[in-house]
Amino acid sequence: MSAHQIQQPAPLTRIDQKAKSWLFIAYLGLGLSLGYALFSAISILIIFILKNDISQSRFHNHFANITLIFIVQLFVTLLGIFFVLNSFIESYTNILNDEGMLERARPFLIYLGLYLLTTIWALYRIIKGLIKLSANEAYKTSKPRKFSPYN
Repeated sequence: MSAHQIQQPAPLTRIDQKAKSWLFIAYLGLGLSLGYALFSAISILIIFILKNDISQSRFHNHFANITLIFIVQLFVTLLGIFFVLNSFIESYTNILNDEGMLERARPFLIYLGLYLLTTIWALYRIIKGLIKLSANEAYKTSKPRKFSPYN
């Protein structure tokens, strides 16, 4: 196949360009939210305000990706609040007890592991989304094939 036979992707429409710009900002906000949660709220607010414009563009799958990252981060944060409060309550109620520090910190250590795994997962999805967005591609997730004994 010669170089002139390779098909070039269709040029971006005005809606596509607008959606791409805002999605890029939202991805950066999610990346920054790994250190500071306010950026995550700003990112999801931008996405929901521009939901109609984004849904009409070729980048509509990025909307679902950003929403999923936000929901998982929110869930892990709420779970972390529970673990940290539980750890503090156990520390103060068992202060006279002879338990070791590790026993009292176990819920916090469980949360820390969960937080690190979630952060790695979120970074992977954010970086993949930015790469796809830079290449003017939709965010495609690998969906498992349905098993059929007749295939």
